[in-house]
Amino acid sequence: MSKQSEDQLLQSDRDTVGSPLLSVQDLRIWLSSRQQTVRAVDGISLQIERGKTYALLGESGCGKSMTALSIMQLLPEVSLKRASGEILLEGESLLDCPEQQMRQVRGGRIAMIFQEPMTSLNPVMTVGEQVGEVLQQHKNLRGSEQRQQVITLLEDVGLPTPEQRIDAYPHQLSGGMKQRVMIAIALAGEPDLLIADEPTTALDVTIQAQILDLLRRLQQERGMAILLITHDLGVVAEMADHVGVMYAGQLVESASREQLFSTPGHPYTRRLFDALPDRSKRHQPLTVLHGMVPPLTAAFQGCRFESRCDQSWGLCRQLDPNWFAVSLGQQVRCHQLNPEIEPPNREMVTPEAEPQPLPVTDEGAVLLQLQGLKVHFPIRKGFFHRTVGEVKAVDGVDLSIRPGQTVALVGESGCGKTTVGKSILRLLETTAGSMQFAEKALNQLQGRALHQVRSQLQMIFQDPYASMNPRMMVGDIIGEGMDALGISRTPAEREQRIAELLEQVGLSPEVVKRYPHEFSGGQRQRIAIARALAVDPQLIVCDEPTSALDVSVQAQILNLLRKLQQQQNLSYLFITHNLSVVSWFAQEVAVMYLGRIVEYGTVEEVMCSPKHPYTQALLSAVPTVDTESQREVIRLQGDQGSPIDPPSGCPFHPRCPQAESRCSQQLPEQQWVSETHHATCLLLKG
Repeated sequence: MSKQSEDQLLQSDRDTVGSPLLSVQDLRIWLSSRQQTVRAVDGISLQIERGKTYALLGESGCGKSMTALSIMQLLPEVSLKRASGEILLEGESLLDCPEQQMRQVRGGRIAMIFQEPMTSLNPVMTVGEQVGEVLQQHKNLRGSEQRQQVITLLEDVGLPTPEQRIDAYPHQLSGGMKQRVMIAIALAGEPDLLIADEPTTALDVTIQAQILDLLRRLQQERGMAILLITHDLGVVAEMADHVGVMYAGQLVESASREQLFSTPGHPYTRRLFDALPDRSKRHQPLTVLHGMVPPLTAAFQGCRFESRCDQSWGLCRQLDPNWFAVSLGQQVRCHQLNPEIEPPNREMVTPEAEPQPLPVTDEGAVLLQLQGLKVHFPIRKGFFHRTVGEVKAVDGVDLSIRPGQTVALVGESGCGKTTVGKSILRLLETTAGSMQFAEKALNQLQGRALHQVRSQLQMIFQDPYASMNPRMMVGDIIGEGMDALGISRTPAEREQRIAELLEQVGLSPEVVKRYPHEFSGGQRQRIAIARALAVDPQLIVCDEPTSALDVSVQAQILNLLRKLQQQQNLSYLFITHNLSVVSWFAQEVAVMYLGRIVEYGTVEEVMCSPKHPYTQALLSAVPTVDTESQREVIRLQGDQGSPIDPPSGCPFHPRCPQAESRCSQQLPEQQWVSETHHATCLLLKG
């Protein structure tokens, strides 16, 4: 990009936001080793004003986190670093700061919340000690004064009973609590700028809503700026004042939140919006961004998005586009917007997807039937391991799935969703209840009979990399199930079947000799799907199969799962906390809370007319890309109760905004709203 174009972008941002707290100008960070050079950040310019939120949006691998680490001067140790450009904090250059001075900046003037709190917190230090470290370093507080300030900070971030939690260790806290501790650590030095790197990615929608509310409140109270790094368009719509869309180490669009969501200018930005699942797209495949972000080790020529853009032409492969104005404050890096060039296809129109019928289910037959399913784990203590209690992970679940049907199981982490899935596959033994699969008593099968039915039940796990042996090649990973279940095939038939499966999930048969670490997250999930299909199952339990994926890769996986369902009449139990995915993919929804199903019905019934207060709260907390919507988020206080000692009466009553006195005393029964829709709530009795 020319220096003149860069200056135009900076001047546009200055006109939009005024005098910046942080100014990044043409930043280039190249990390070199003997093997290769990584162009981690390649010409980034942005401005962040005090009290405002700048969102850096893009897919994994595009350089968002590396930009944040560059600002913090926390780049990885490599043999050679090349840095150019400027990072100015209120006019002071951070690139020129010696390490001793940067230690005062980090945690003091700039603080960072990292993506995964469990790996960021020290497991052998208490919460109080970790927050206190920052106070000691930047505020010179010690002893009782430090402890009181830590309690105040924990109270400010909404941690319940901070006087007790101050002496707790990270493993004793829930995910939402750990993220609050990370925020308290970041705020302890009273920073001017808070960098939040995917602060809500692994959290449930209710906890996510609490964390976003907390960040907004603290920003208003303290006047700090926020650099928000995310790939979630819904979070951007709620939080950002200005947005930078990043791709392959570069910014490709810079706009205010209103401009980006009303008139996205870059083809990449538009495809991100098109790939979002929602109820309006149920009868059509999701728009897919083919391919992936090119590796930052590549020597780029031309537009970096050209290979994935359906509107590119010869110039895009030859020349890196400059910045062009869409409107005041909105800049796009794309040849399509160059007024001096007439591209072959001037209109940037999203191709209309062909209608796609939903999978047809057999209304009469039932493939899987769960009745009164309970899974309790004993708690043992003492030398003789006496049973002193039990964890009621699943406490009476009724569920049915028909051939060719998708039933979504939704709820917060820890509610028992995955335990239900593993119980169906007999990976966990049940305590009570019955499981009928294809008219067989699944939880009573043993030995050879169980071995025979296992081929009809498969599972796709949340983390495909963790579920694969890193020392096995892809061909062996896919064929392992065929071998273990004694499916008789000659070596030639086995090889042909593996090649067919790879083609079926959109991978080349040539990858059979490669290892899991050589693939992207989306490719590994395709391998996991191929492995599940290898034994010709009738039912697949999908445990959060898209939770760790970018929206573009998520669209590919969802389209693939629906296509396979239509071709092979597969049934899915789809475990997730992403309600937007549910509204596009599933036919029926079961909402789970503390080991029980609290609402069940068709997607239209549950998503459009929820009856249980918990379902209503979940749906209200889902971030939306509609910046004009005036939705009211139902705030749930605290966390889900403990399955060791669940609340008396209705399990949800301690958090329910509509709870009455009887809710704490009486366990509600199922109340049928229609022939297909029921909820477990006393308030439905009237």
